[in-house]
Amino acid sequence: MPQLVEIDIDNILVEESLFNLNEVIFSEDILTDTLKSSLESLGVLEPVLLYKYRDKEIHLIDGRKRIEFLRDKGQEKVKALLLPKSTPLNELFSYILYQKKTQILESTINTIQFIKKVSDICGDTDWIIKNICIPLRTKPHKRLFEEIEIITELPYEVRRFFHEKRFSYKQILNLSYYPHEILTTVLSWRGEIYLTASLFEEIVVLLKDILKANRTSIEEFLSDPKIKDIFKADGPQKKRTEALREFLFKKRYPILVETNKNIKQAIDEIGLPKNIDIYWDRTLENKELIVKLKISLPEDLIQNLDILSNQKTLEKILKVLDKL
Repeated sequence: MPQLVEIDIDNILVEESLFNLNEVIFSEDILTDTLKSSLESLGVLEPVLLYKYRDKEIHLIDGRKRIEFLRDKGQEKVKALLLPKSTPLNELFSYILYQKKTQILESTINTIQFIKKVSDICGDTDWIIKNICIPLRTKPHKRLFEEIEIITELPYEVRRFFHEKRFSYKQILNLSYYPHEILTTVLSWRGEIYLTASLFEEIVVLLKDILKANRTSIEEFLSDPKIKDIFKADGPQKKRTEALREFLFKKRYPILVETNKNIKQAIDEIGLPKNIDIYWDRTLENKELIVKLKISLPEDLIQNLDILSNQKTLEKILKVLDKL
C-alpha cells in the first residue's frame, strides 16, 4: 500500500528516475505561467507520486512540475505518496500510459520511444504487446522490438525532427537504415532550405544514391563549388530548395535529365499555341504523350484539331515520341 510521507526533495531521483520521459516524449512539459500562478495561490494540493526502488532509491513517477515549483521557492520537502518496492513495474507503466497517453500518441516517434522505454525496464514483451502496444494502436509483429531498437539508435535531433514533422512508422523505419551522417547532414541544412517530411526523405534518398554511385564521401560531395553556390545564394528558402533538388536530381539521373531536356526542346520547337499543351511522364516509364486542349467555343476545338492534324505538326510530334 502507498504511504503518505513528507520527504526531502533532494532525496528524490527526478532526471535519473526510471520513469523520466523527458527525452522519450517530445512534447511540451514545462511549468507554465498559468500553472505557476495557480500553485502560488493554492499551493501544492496533490502529493507527488514516488516509487521506492532497491531499498534506498526513490524515483519520481508523477509530479515533476510541482517539484520544480517547490525548488524554485526554496522549499526542501514535499508531500508524496510513496509506493513500496513490491509494486510491479509494469503496473506503474500502465499508470503512466493512462496519464500521458495523449502526449505519447502525439507522434509515431513518441509512441516508439515509449515502447522502448517500457521494454528496457520491464522486458516482458508479451505483457508489453497486450498492455502497451495494443492500447497505443501499434500493430505488433515478429520484428517490432528489433525495429524499435534500430529506430531509437537514430541521432536525437533526427528523432526530434520526426516528431515535429509527424513522420509515419514506415517513413521512420525506412530512414533508420540510412547512414546517420547523411540524415544529420541534410537536417543541418534546415536553416538554408525548406524541409518538409517528404522533401527530407527525397533529399536523403537522392544523396545516398549519389554517394554510392560515385563512391564518394559526403565531405567530398559537399566540397563541390555548385553545392556551395546553392547555399550561398540570396533569396527565399524555397528557391534554394528547388535549386538543390534540381542539382541532386541531375547528379542522380543524368541521362533521364538530359532526355527530358531534349523532349521539352522538341515540344517547344513544334510551336503550338498556348491553348494546346503536351505532357509526358518525366520518369519515362510510360512511353506516351498527353495532349491537353483548352477551348471556350466549339470553333476552338475545330481549330485545335486542324493544327494537330497538320502534316508538319504530326511529323514533329512523331519525333518527340521517338525520344521517349
